Amino acid sequence: MNKRQSNLLKTLYNNSGFLTLSELAEKFGVSVKTVRNDITVIREYLENQHTGTVESKPHIGVRAVITEEEWSRISHNSIDNGDDREIMFFIIRQLMKKSTLTAQRLSEQYYIGRGQLDKILDRVAEWFSENHILLEIRRSKGISISYSEFNYRMAMLKFCSEFWDMYVGIISPRTSVYSEMPDDEYTGLCAALNGFDADSVAKIIVEIEESFGLKFNYISNKNLIFLISISVLRYRSANQIQMPNVPERYTDGISDKYISDIIVQKLNERLSLDIPDEEKNFIEFAVSISEIHRFSDDECRHRFEQLNCELCRMTVRTVNIISEIAGVNLREDNLFVREMFLQLKSMISRLKYGIVFKNELLPQIKLNYPNTMAIAWSLENMFEKELEIQINEHDVGFLALYIGGAIGRKFSGIKACIVCDYGIGTSQILKEKIIRSIPELQITSVFSIRDIKMIKKEECDFIISTASLDGYRLNKDIVTVRCLMDSVDLKSIEEQLTKIKKQKKIMANSIQPTFELFKKDLIFARCALTDKTEILETVCRKLESMGYVTEEFEKSVLDREKSTATDIGKGIAIPHGCSDYVNHSVAAFISLEKPIKWTENGEYINLIFLLAFDMKESTRVKETIAKFYKSIVIFMEDGSFCERLRTIEDKDKILKYLNEGRR
Repeated sequence: MNKRQSNLLKTLYNNSGFLTLSELAEKFGVSVKTVRNDITVIREYLENQHTGTVESKPHIGVRAVITEEEWSRISHNSIDNGDDREIMFFIIRQLMKKSTLTAQRLSEQYYIGRGQLDKILDRVAEWFSENHILLEIRRSKGISISYSEFNYRMAMLKFCSEFWDMYVGIISPRTSVYSEMPDDEYTGLCAALNGFDADSVAKIIVEIEESFGLKFNYISNKNLIFLISISVLRYRSANQIQMPNVPERYTDGISDKYISDIIVQKLNERLSLDIPDEEKNFIEFAVSISEIHRFSDDECRHRFEQLNCELCRMTVRTVNIISEIAGVNLREDNLFVREMFLQLKSMISRLKYGIVFKNELLPQIKLNYPNTMAIAWSLENMFEKELEIQINEHDVGFLALYIGGAIGRKFSGIKACIVCDYGIGTSQILKEKIIRSIPELQITSVFSIRDIKMIKKEECDFIISTASLDGYRLNKDIVTVRCLMDSVDLKSIEEQLTKIKKQKKIMANSIQPTFELFKKDLIFARCALTDKTEILETVCRKLESMGYVTEEFEKSVLDREKSTATDIGKGIAIPHGCSDYVNHSVAAFISLEKPIKWTENGEYINLIFLLAFDMKESTRVKETIAKFYKSIVIFMEDGSFCERLRTIEDKDKILKYLNEGRR
């Protein structure tokens, strides 16, 4: 069946009575003859599937005779949700325009039964709930919504992002000069803004970028255009905003205020406005959650960093933690440090206001980069303690991508210096021959043997030397070659390259905690429980009874699971609670007899580490917690290690395994 025929079958199924061919032809914009032919195709399809039929009655019409069980079986294969999306778009758009709808009107307009409509309304209610808007269905008053102005605007941003293609045909095509958006996407955005000329706002943002020497990324640029435009529209229509009462964080800086003040000034001048303080605060918020992609030059970047000094300091500490957990020094990766600075800036602003930007790549990140997900989760305690905000799995995924990229660069970028005492000409020939033969090897410097102090300080992975360096204690591997270098010498360099690659990929082969993070009484091997909540409640109560946590810890664990999933891939989850309710840091381990569904999107888990960590404890405890996260990374890189943890039933063996690692 084609899409029209699938939609026709869906219409027949959702309507309990008979529909005439003329009614169906009008709904689908085709001839009665086409509908009749489509009905024939549908009958043949149902016959081949041994599922239901289409009943016809002369002068009355046609209807589908299909049971719910039969429908469930075929709908996954042949029926798409295109019509449902169209109905969702119509309902949400009308309600956001403060229109009141009735179930009867929707059923008649879309030829759907009340059962199907109720399912769609459930999805609409869920969509509104995710955006902090209440959907109300009342018999006498119909369907309506209630909301705060701030939540309305953020919901409109999400709605426009998800349904911009549905908006495209509503107004005449538009072209943007300043936004860099494709015509159809820009047209959809303007339609969502009731035809507002968003290019006037896009021009102001371009001027801001030129003035500050920065460039917002594509999505942030589009979102910023929308949020500033809707601010103008809602202010003009007397919809006053009250910003959420969100405490300032020490990392906030003053760059957002500088930028937003100029935006407001330009809006007032060009659009004849007098924007009030609360609206200025909203525009400052919109700037704060917009991610900067790059700066024009180092001077612009330094100037921007000076406006966010405390965030710079936090970025350094963040990179230090990541380096410690990963077992890889990323402090010298300037690109990574700059990426983390910009990511943290917009991410902290979003988290302050409870804004979650969905990470569409999250399932793939969990599948392909579970180790960097574990590393990113290790930052949560710092966010909670210092900023009093909770990180979510979507932002953890964003961080994991940056971390993975930095580690990848570290692994791939192998450096060597050359020591040669046969003159500048010979040294340069040697260098060029190595570069041509092994382009992946970076030559940092060329030294004479007299430069021994400089050689010791050189940041490289190994040394290529034409002279013997025995006895110099350089703490680096040395490959000795002939001054004119032949194929044997090249092979020696390549073997050293392979050796270093392997070394770089091994984070750490043993875990040696300064005290035992795991306790025998908190190991639950081959647990038979199959309900996620029951598992967490059981273990949290055990932690409380042993004095490791307070009574409130259990609720904080369950609340966190409701707000963001803690599965990190490879069948592993690391649920955790608020550190305020931790008396002494500890970790509980649970292996399950059967994997259980951990998240709505179908992630199954059979290894659980329930974490009760407080990073304010002694340095000794902090080091052990850091080593725990490092051990998680190792577990995930070694499939056999995880498999043994899943199958061992002896608590003593598990305890030794967890506390000693792979020694």
